[in-house]
Amino acid sequence: MPNRLIHECALTSRKINKLSDSGEKFFWRLVLCCDDYGCFFGEPDVLRGKVYPRQKWVTEEQVLEYRDELLRVGLIYLYTHDDEIYLCMNKWDELQKVRTPRRKFPIPNKKNRYSNNSAHSSATFCNNLQQTETERDKKMSTCARAESNPIQSNPIHLESDSESNLNPNPKKQTKKFVDEFFEKAWSAYHRKLGKGRISDAAKKRAFKLGDEFLRCIERYKESTVDTEKKYILHGSTFFNSGYVDFLDENYTPPEPEPKKTDKFAGSAAKYERGLETKE
Repeated sequence: MPNRLIHECALTSRKINKLSDSGEKFFWRLVLCCDDYGCFFGEPDVLRGKVYPRQKWVTEEQVLEYRDELLRVGLIYLYTHDDEIYLCMNKWDELQKVRTPRRKFPIPNKKNRYSNNSAHSSATFCNNLQQTETERDKKMSTCARAESNPIQSNPIHLESDSESNLNPNPKKQTKKFVDEFFEKAWSAYHRKLGKGRISDAAKKRAFKLGDEFLRCIERYKESTVDTEKKYILHGSTFFNSGYVDFLDENYTPPEPEPKKTDKFAGSAAKYERGLETKE
């Protein structure tokens, strides 16, 4: 990800100057996390892990407060994609210039954008989304029972064939399968800390990615072979958000190191041949 710019207009910006000290610190940290289009995860648990990777004393409740503060003043807006909450910076393209932008997050549009910027409405928005997820989980459970009972004449179909093909993991997203996949991925990760802090939404994201998520783990493990253990991401941080940079579309394999040649090897060989000739 390229470095970000800080324009002098931030000093006189009415929106930024309405923020509290903690809210402004969160804003600048968030600028560093957003992709080249100003988008990032919007859920408090992911924001806490990615925006404050080493400040363990910052809680999800505080992060939610900071996020809603940016929402109230109009610096960001929320949108949804596949029942996940994302955020996007307003007027990002006016403040950041990127020559070859790369998108890491879903594209916001008028249909999935949440327009009301009040904190109360933000909470209502999240509650409605959680209710939708609960209803969807109930349907998935019903679908699983229907599949186990071949006598049932009208099984519930949750998604069309075209939609199901978009999920790299062929299994239905029931809680049982999600938990089984999570345990498999967790056993493969090399720094098992913070297991209880991994959200259900993060587990579902990992399940949807399937084998790609396991590849993310292997790529990160390879990149940290020579890294001191204390600098390796906790499992909770990686599972909640740290895996993004290692997805197929974002990952760039490291270039192999050039082989080191001994500049004295040739001279030594010539010297040995000279001795043999004299003898």
